[in-house]
Amino acid sequence: MLLTCLAGSLGAQAQSPSAVQTLRAPLTPRTLAQALTVRNLELVYGRDNMAISASLAAAEAALYEPMVFASAKRSSTQRQRTTEEKNTNPFVQQQIVLDEQGTTAEGGVRQRLPLGGELSMSARQALRSSNILSNSSPPILQEVNAGMVLAFKQPLLRGAGAAVTETDKRVAEIEAQVAQWQYLQQLHKVLAEGLSLYWQTAVAMQATGWREQLLIGTESLAQDARVRIEAGKLAPRANLELARVRLMRQADLSRALQTRDEFKLRLLSSLDLDAAQLADLQLDAQGAGLTSGSQTPDAALAQWAPYQVARLRKRQGELRLAFADNQRRPMLDLVMSYTNSGLANASKRAAWSTVKGGNYPEWYVGLNMEIGALGNRRAEAQWVAQARRVEQSDTEIAAIRQAFLNDRQTKQLAQDQLGRETALMQQEVQARQALLDDERQRFNVGLGLLSTLLQAEQDLIESRIRLADTQGRLETARLALLLADGGLLAAYGIDTPLPPTP
Repeated sequence: MLLTCLAGSLGAQAQSPSAVQTLRAPLTPRTLAQALTVRNLELVYGRDNMAISASLAAAEAALYEPMVFASAKRSSTQRQRTTEEKNTNPFVQQQIVLDEQGTTAEGGVRQRLPLGGELSMSARQALRSSNILSNSSPPILQEVNAGMVLAFKQPLLRGAGAAVTETDKRVAEIEAQVAQWQYLQQLHKVLAEGLSLYWQTAVAMQATGWREQLLIGTESLAQDARVRIEAGKLAPRANLELARVRLMRQADLSRALQTRDEFKLRLLSSLDLDAAQLADLQLDAQGAGLTSGSQTPDAALAQWAPYQVARLRKRQGELRLAFADNQRRPMLDLVMSYTNSGLANASKRAAWSTVKGGNYPEWYVGLNMEIGALGNRRAEAQWVAQARRVEQSDTEIAAIRQAFLNDRQTKQLAQDQLGRETALMQQEVQARQALLDDERQRFNVGLGLLSTLLQAEQDLIESRIRLADTQGRLETARLALLLADGGLLAAYGIDTPLPPTP
């Protein structure tokens, strides 16, 4: 169900222009999230796993599918006749050997029943010829024995009940739901990691741009310094200082370019795109500042995939526990059979006519019982182990719940703290900009030092980079809180309904 809904909500995107054409326009966080949903290979694998689980559940749903069965057998017998057999027919009294050939065929339909029983109905025909029949008076070439058989078997203790019969079916259905929740967990994980990488890439690209500007400013300052040196307003030593600063800023730019390209390549890998698209990848960091819907903790927990998977696993454990408990009981089966038969000499039609008349019924009703001589120790041990697993499930659910609530609170605090840190960093950038403007004015009128101006430029760029990094971490913290509140998909336009809950 989840796969169908997801395909429907993203079908238009899947048929949109190719990924290479898409990269000609800058990626926003929203378009990246939607592209990840369609192109990420981990999610493709998850959708395949979800389809496999659905197919396995469908296979178990065929539990009550009627089965047609058939058998055919050819037999030959040669043995000594007993005294009783020889005295029964005086015409063949001297025959001491029975030479008999037979053919038996049976076909019918078998149906499993919800309470654990099995009902079958079949038609059976046996053809028999022998030296005794051929030498009797009158001679019989072939004897036909036909019958309609109705059989029923119903467990009364072990194996009885729909809950026992449908254990595998219900476990497979829950496994399909687990696969859906696990895919939803993968989807959240991929989007959160991809969007976090997006902001890291955006910060690296900004840092690269500022370092390029700083290097250009250094070149411009070097030209101005040469003029001042020629005019005698600046000491020749300034050329050495500017050369040193130029080399340092070139090295900083080289490192920034390497970092930017590494992040861009990781982003391309998450989209299953080739490194040839490196130059085409541009970002447009819109949609920043998304905030959580501030759901109640219980509402957010209800959308937390690991929590729901743990609950579904517990439900599977309870089903297996009920089955294990049933297997501890003795086996006691009710068996019933009713057969109409007909016998004829070399005439199949006559034999079946007798069957239809119902003149020669044969039936039985009985009980089959089986119990361990030393107790069913294997079933007892399995029941104890399964009971422990259910207890473990309760512990796991409680641990996941507590960890989620604490982690959600931590993410809220991290977002608030990073919001305050961003405001302080913005004030620092403004102060650094004012200091740089003042130093540039002092240098232009000959009152300031070149080293002080260079340091002020460096300080401003570093503070801008720290601000961008803080803003990137703030966006990542907002992503984490959106993820915890269950609003991440809706915030980026991905309409995926939640799977069933236990």
